[in-house]
Amino acid sequence: MLGLVLGRVISTLREKKGWSQGTLAEQVGVSQSVISRIESGRVRPDIYLYGLLAETCGMTVERLNEHVRDAQNRTRKAAEAAMQTAPTTPGQTWQEAIAIASMAGLVGLIGFAVAAALSDEIADRGQVTPPVTSKGRLDHG
Repeated sequence: MLGLVLGRVISTLREKKGWSQGTLAEQVGVSQSVISRIESGRVRPDIYLYGLLAETCGMTVERLNEHVRDAQNRTRKAAEAAMQTAPTTPGQTWQEAIAIASMAGLVGLIGFAVAAALSDEIADRGQVTPPVTSKGRLDHG
C-alpha cells in the first residue's frame, strides 16, 4: 500500500502545480516513465530521488513523509470504517480487508485520503496555491 499512497501523493502534488509527468521528470532529472511507475505504485524511488521529489514539490523529506503517513492513516481508517459495516470474522485485520477489496476501490480510497491530507496542509497555511519561482520551483521563502 505504501507504493500506491506515495505515488498518489506525488501525482497530486504534481497536478496541483499544473505539471505533466514529463515536466516533473525533467525537474528531477529522470525519464517520464520513471515518474509514471512511481505514481502508479510499481516503483518506489531511492532515497536520493525521494529527496529530489520532495524538494521539487517545495518541501522537506520530513514533510513529504508526513503527507504519506497521513494519507496511509486516512486510508486505513476509511478501510476499517467500511469493513465495520460488512460482516467480519473475529481475527480479520485491516490488511485482510484491503486485500479483499477491489483494486479500484482501494485506489479511490487512497486518492480521497491524499486529497484530504493535502487539502488540510493548504488550509493550515492559509494558501490556495503555493508560491512558485520563475523556474517553476516552489518558493521556500
